[in-house]
Amino acid sequence: PYGSWFEHIRGWMSMRDRENVLLLSYEELQKDPRSTIEKICQFLGKKLNPEELDSVLKNSSFHVMKENKMSNLETLPETRVDKDFKITRK
Repeated sequence: PYGSWFEHIRGWMSMRDRENVLLLSYEELQKDPRSTIEKICQFLGKKLNPEELDSVLKNSSFHVMKENKMSNLETLPETRVDKDFKITRK
């Protein structure tokens, strides 16, 4: 129903050399989150001071996002989303 994952990825890979496209992998982010965030900042032309970078690292961690009500659709009415539904589970 959602199409081919491989076709989706192939479409993005064909644009990887464009100056306005940054491709990252989940594995890169897991292996070295600080360097990956710095790469994103460089791509966006944004310089973060060390405190801001530490804040991004902390607030983008799985544990913090799991506890964030905005990340789990808890702010939506039950008519839209089942109350027990969690995007972040494990």
